[in-house]
Amino acid sequence: MNPVNAASLSSFAGVVVVASLSGRILQHLHRPDPESNGGDINTEFWRTHREIDNTLLNMSLYQPRHLRLPAGSSNPNTIFLNMSLQAAVICLHQAAIFKGDKLLNPGEVVAESKARCLAAATEISLIMKRIAHMDLSMVSDST
Repeated sequence: MNPVNAASLSSFAGVVVVASLSGRILQHLHRPDPESNGGDINTEFWRTHREIDNTLLNMSLYQPRHLRLPAGSSNPNTIFLNMSLQAAVICLHQAAIFKGDKLLNPGEVVAESKARCLAAATEISLIMKRIAHMDLSMVSDST
């Protein structure tokens, strides 16, 4: 997966990529790091958090046109891809909010994660409003 090939990515492949990133988030959250218990923002947990967050952000910002909404609204997999991407952002940042409260100076980290969660939830809400009139029962039939 590199930006050069992103234009040829199908909506189904995009869903697979987001599912893979979601698995990476879960792996990140459920593997305790002995050094991450302290109040330091430079532990392995936070380095991995920033790396995953950058990947999610780049995927959102640099999606090809056919995987963006509203352009791809006719494809249920594109809708699912975009909603899953935002859900992954929420999952990652909810954990950061929880973990950030244990930092020595949690203000900026927690505030940023809350803002990212709110933005992702707002985007999911907008997607839901956009597709409320559509019959998505064909999601499994579409590629």
